[in-house]
Amino acid sequence: MGHVWRRRRCIAILCFVLSLAFFSLIDLPLGFAEQQRCVEKDTNDDEVIDQIICFDENRQLQVMKVDTNKDGDMDRFQYYENQQIVRMERNLDHKGPIDCIDYFSDGKRTRQERFNDKAEVDRLTIFDENENPLKMKTDKNGSGFFDTIYYFENGELASSTRDTDENGTINVRQSYADNKPVQRKVDDNEDNQYERVIYYDDSGLPEKSRHDLKEDGKMDTTRFYEEGNLVRQEKDKNYDGKIDSVTQFQGGDPVKQKKDSNLDGQFDVFTTFESGSPVSQEKDTNYDGSRDYFARFDSEGRLQFVKEDSRHTGTIDRKRYFKAGKQVRVVYDADGDGFLETVTYFDNEKISRQTKDQNKDGRVDMTLYFNGREEKEKVTIDTDYN
Repeated sequence: MGHVWRRRRCIAILCFVLSLAFFSLIDLPLGFAEQQRCVEKDTNDDEVIDQIICFDENRQLQVMKVDTNKDGDMDRFQYYENQQIVRMERNLDHKGPIDCIDYFSDGKRTRQERFNDKAEVDRLTIFDENENPLKMKTDKNGSGFFDTIYYFENGELASSTRDTDENGTINVRQSYADNKPVQRKVDDNEDNQYERVIYYDDSGLPEKSRHDLKEDGKMDTTRFYEEGNLVRQEKDKNYDGKIDSVTQFQGGDPVKQKKDSNLDGQFDVFTTFESGSPVSQEKDTNYDGSRDYFARFDSEGRLQFVKEDSRHTGTIDRKRYFKAGKQVRVVYDADGDGFLETVTYFDNEKISRQTKDQNKDGRVDMTLYFNGREEKEKVTIDTDYN
């Protein structure tokens, strides 16, 4: 009877030992030898294990597990071969699965893979022999395609390329100095010519940019920036080296603009803006250096009122009034004597009535009425001006 009891006791002890060995292995990577042993450490004496070091049967370091943020969960796993690290897996955001893996050769890091929420590699970095980054590929929009590539020199960012539509053609090239952008070239229509070139200041903000807005291979527009904000735009529409249009900006909206409409080298159209919409405009319509056209606009940028020197005599001889952008009344000097004696009224932009002050006494003494075809239909006259 005692022999049977001792036998059962031996079997129980053996089962207990085997169970301990099993549970000590289930948290380790696959392929580890059964003789492996692990050492647990509490490096900050908070009574929580934050480091586990495992060895093989030859007491060679195999794996190190570390809880870097001391939250009770291991978030860094370092794997070794022949006492040298070969791979390091990390959970950088301390939630979910592993999101970063580093690979090593001869103890030096050679490659790093970063993963997105879909467990897909969205950043791949290659390192040189000094463990400085050499090249980095990134997937900006999570499509599974490396659309942006960064190039480094001596660990410093030197240049980058980007395929914005992921069709295999690079259409953005950028250079850097001191890890700040210096110049950026953009091929918007993928015709192997750059439609935009942006230059950056010492702080890495846009300072100037040149644009081929017509996409004809010639830069026609230059923009200037202060603290990264657009402040002025210049255009040379006919590529003669002379600026044909200058627009000033404030808060991203235009505030003033002057144009050379006939490309003779002189500005002849001057516009003022508020909240991005024109509020007034002056023109030199006969290009003699004197402004003879003065307009105002409503809050929606539609013509509201215009006064003109149509004969270019230095005197206003016509005034036009608008409602919702449509002409409703014109007051003008028909005979050129300096007195605005004729008033024409419009209905849906067609002449409906016209009055005249023929004796210039400030009172209407003739009225013409028109039909829907703008034909004269009736006239009333005060023959004795009384």
